[in-house]
Amino acid sequence: MPRPKEVFAFFDFDETLVDFNSDLWVFDRLCPEIRGYIKKGLSEHVDWTELIDGALLQLYDAGFMVADIKQVFREAPMVARVPDLLRMLKRCGAKVVIVSDANTLFIECILEGNGIRDLVDEIISNPILRKAGRLK
Repeated sequence: MPRPKEVFAFFDFDETLVDFNSDLWVFDRLCPEIRGYIKKGLSEHVDWTELIDGALLQLYDAGFMVADIKQVFREAPMVARVPDLLRMLKRCGAKVVIVSDANTLFIECILEGNGIRDLVDEIISNPILRKAGRLK
């Protein structure tokens, strides 16, 4: 049987490669009281993207900057053995792709913090915007 020319490994991110929702991770670490705002918004059926944008604005208003947010994500752990799995896939020649509804910045910071950004060939996800010095 002929070998395939290329092998791909596709992964989701939140609750798969990390054992948490990355959108909520930053609020839990920097300003847990913002979770009340998020919970209220969810009960009122506010659009998730709009809700997280409002929560990020609250972080900014509380004095947290983009660098603070990036640092929190660099300290976030991966699920145990995920780095080993990604290294093994790369040794076997696989192309590793993350397909997620998390945002690209958070994913990249977590991968960088765990020293494995170079093991992921592509991230297909939502971009995050920077506007007036804050994330949006």
